[in-house]
Amino acid sequence: MSGCLEVLAWLLMADRCVAPVSEYAGGVLFLETSEEMPAATEVYRILRCMGERDLLGRFGAVLLGRAKAWSFDHPAAPSERDTYQADQRAAVLSALAQYAPQAMAVFDVDLGHTDPQLVIPYGGMVRVDGPARRITVTYLSAARGTAVAARAPAPADLPALPYCAAMRSARRVSMPH
Repeated sequence: MSGCLEVLAWLLMADRCVAPVSEYAGGVLFLETSEEMPAATEVYRILRCMGERDLLGRFGAVLLGRAKAWSFDHPAAPSERDTYQADQRAAVLSALAQYAPQAMAVFDVDLGHTDPQLVIPYGGMVRVDGPARRITVTYLSAARGTAVAARAPAPADLPALPYCAAMRSARRVSMPH
């Protein structure tokens, strides 16, 4: 499951495009907030609702795109951007502490409504190695039917652990930008 948090909330409210909760067990949740810059309170409430549906606790890891903290319609000073991003992070950590304390959270991943932006395909294998600060995504190439790996840049270049083991032993980390 992944995508823009606000759109995901609409899909959950309409009970559309959501698999049975058990299908998400051990999966990796990718989330980002939009350029509409939702308040931290709204982010927390959406995640709380996912927790109350027994959905949030099913994921072994949550990858969060770096929150877009400015736009041409909403220019912000650097200190305002820092505060906004810190509030977003605190909202996510609060919801995870309540509903998914076992999940590893990786913040500031270059995915979603941010710049620069990595493409993360749906349906592949994701390995999240918190201690090594490494995310590896493997997916099938439609053209060749072969596995293709993509890796998010990280300061340490250690071998990735199988993602289930990494999630049980790793801590919350942030990816550099």
